[in-house]
Amino acid sequence: MSIDERELSPEGKAILRASRDPIGKSWALGIVGAILGGVAGWFIYGWIYSQGFYALAFPGAAVGLGFSALARRQMIAGGIFCAIAAFFLMVACEWSHSPFLDDGSFIYFLTHLHKVDSQMTMVLIGLGVALAFWFGRGR
Repeated sequence: MSIDERELSPEGKAILRASRDPIGKSWALGIVGAILGGVAGWFIYGWIYSQGFYALAFPGAAVGLGFSALARRQMIAGGIFCAIAAFFLMVACEWSHSPFLDDGSFIYFLTHLHKVDSQMTMVLIGLGVALAFWFGRGR
């Protein structure tokens, strides 16, 4: 028995297309896209920071955009993955440009993140996580 696509509703066509696209392939491509977006976000954030601007949310958004660009599938789990990855990337970006004077290690920075002087850092990390989730969900 074959399915005649002309008789399907738009929702049925979307389900049929999704069933033909293996999710493992979408995840693999999405992770590659997230890595590429994260690397680009890291370097662009560094350049923006060197110009005197503070765009900490940008690397997080780049992770989500990279994931969804290559995954080409809507996945809530992809958004969650991107949000988690973006959080650690943005903390690493902040640490690389403004480490604590007491201890310059990343682990110390991560465990003492609540002691960061600027509340704007926390706001931008939150914004970056939200953007990573939003974009990482897919189209």
